[in-house]
Amino acid sequence: MLNSRGGGGAAATTRNGSPRSNTTSRITGLCAAHDQQLFRLIDTEPLDLRNARQLDQLAYRAVMRELHVCVEGAYRIDLLHQQHIREGLVDKDAPSPSTIFWDKGWRVIRYRGTHFDKPMAAGKNPPLIHRVVELDGQKPTLAAAALFSVEIDRAGDIIGPTLTVLPVDATKTVAIASYPLKQKKTVEKHLSGLFAASEPAKKKSELSRVIIERVENFVLAPAFHDGLSDEKTKLILDAYEGTAKLEDGTDFNLF
Repeated sequence: MLNSRGGGGAAATTRNGSPRSNTTSRITGLCAAHDQQLFRLIDTEPLDLRNARQLDQLAYRAVMRELHVCVEGAYRIDLLHQQHIREGLVDKDAPSPSTIFWDKGWRVIRYRGTHFDKPMAAGKNPPLIHRVVELDGQKPTLAAAALFSVEIDRAGDIIGPTLTVLPVDATKTVAIASYPLKQKKTVEKHLSGLFAASEPAKKKSELSRVIIERVENFVLAPAFHDGLSDEKTKLILDAYEGTAKLEDGTDFNLF
């Protein structure tokens, strides 16, 4: 599972470049005590798809991962910008390109505060809908934990779900889309293809499409990653980077 402590032995794909073998994302934004407190159920208990509290924690972890990525990205880009100023490559008054990451991070904080922190502080459960897509007879090929937008509202805030994809054993993978109850209509409209899929092959195809087109970071099993043809790799990367669209009939399956 892709979680706050990360791990090794997988191939990570990011929007900053090509697939990388034997690396995974790491989230180090929480101290051990708070990490254990927030995510105890999913770290210490077997996954129970009927346990809404576990699914809430998976969604919260995906939001925290997104926030960490935004802050870390902004910090690194700002350091590079300051170096370019010292080297005379850009003017000292030039705006830092890190602004876009800080802005996105603020939107994630607002999303987290509205849909998670406020209800939890009031002793309530987050008002979330959890939609589970089960892939039976599926060997582990991919894991992901992400928050993405399907629309932006008038205030500039995120409308969208978290998506957690994880193998639960050697023959089953699950994908869990979690989204605020108040965003139900909009999210389900944009993810209708995935939610309507009933045949196993269609589920895998639609889930692959969502991941490639919308998820910022996901992890591929080394054996699967290494078995991708050059043609399929290019197809996936071009769609991932937004320079091409995934067409029906092409092989972009990640499972």
